[in-house]
Amino acid sequence: MMAADTQASGGGIKFGMRKTACQDGVAIGWAGTWVDGKTFAEWYFKGADISSPPVYHGRHGDQDRADFAAIVLKPDSWEYWCEYLVPELSTDIHMPFYAIGSGAQAALAAMHLGATAIEAVEVACKVADGCSLPIEHHVIGAA
Repeated sequence: MMAADTQASGGGIKFGMRKTACQDGVAIGWAGTWVDGKTFAEWYFKGADISSPPVYHGRHGDQDRADFAAIVLKPDSWEYWCEYLVPELSTDIHMPFYAIGSGAQAALAAMHLGATAIEAVEVACKVADGCSLPIEHHVIGAA
């Protein structure tokens, strides 16, 4: 399961926004600059061709260096990606779960204590300034 809060911020205000996408049994969630994460997800769903990397537009609409982290959840594994486009695979990261974003430490602690992904994001929303309800989630590979 992948779960995410829906808070974004910019220009000194907070607003709600989706930070996940799901297609063909794969879910992607991102943190950091929202448009960079969304651009990555669109590129990944189109085949993740490293020879033709995504064109990022940065937070000011220009071509500044991208700034995001993403988790790609598949039925039998997961991957961690960032702007360098070199994935860390779940087989390389020796944890059965992972979290990114401003609530990551709270969510990881909650999951280590047995919380589900949704419960972990609920905890993060209580203690991390950058997280707010509601929560969105995707279940991948469930029967």
